[in-house]
Amino acid sequence: MRDRIAARVVLTLLLGAVAMPVSVAAKSAAGKSAGDQGGNLATRVEGSFDNPAGAGSFDGTLTLNGFARRGDRIGAAATLEGTFTDGAGKELGDLPEQAVTISLDPAAVSATCQRAKLTLDAGAVDGAGVHARLQPVELEIDANTVPGHKLDGLLCELAKLVQPAPDAGAVAQQLDRILDALE
Repeated sequence: MRDRIAARVVLTLLLGAVAMPVSVAAKSAAGKSAGDQGGNLATRVEGSFDNPAGAGSFDGTLTLNGFARRGDRIGAAATLEGTFTDGAGKELGDLPEQAVTISLDPAAVSATCQRAKLTLDAGAVDGAGVHARLQPVELEIDANTVPGHKLDGLLCELAKLVQPAPDAGAVAQQLDRILDALE
């Protein structure tokens, strides 16, 4: 069984961010299904919605499984699961694990030889009779996360690729290599 490496993950609220829809996919853009072996990175994702009981929340887990070019953007193949809770604190229901592809702007990726940062616009999710807007997720992957300096060269190469005008395909391939190193 593969260990899930806990990278330092910071959730941020980006005011005024335009939500990109989360699309359900049987296979990711990278050609890997959610059950395929390979590196993965799990993080918490939060969202909100309005219903008669007031402002409700979505609390879930987003697990990244791979990256691939999708036009001039990057598709992050992932699985998403979580729970919808209304404004009164009552659980409305669960979102069972489902494969999703999240759009990532290559310009939202920055890197040095020690750290990579990327912002995923998780968009929105429907379930339990509500439509929840998900907050953008900012991920930081530190070179020291994996023993043996396995990420050092990979992060340095990513740093070269994101300057000055990132190519979505090259960045997606390098992010996939980093994800695989997180096994």
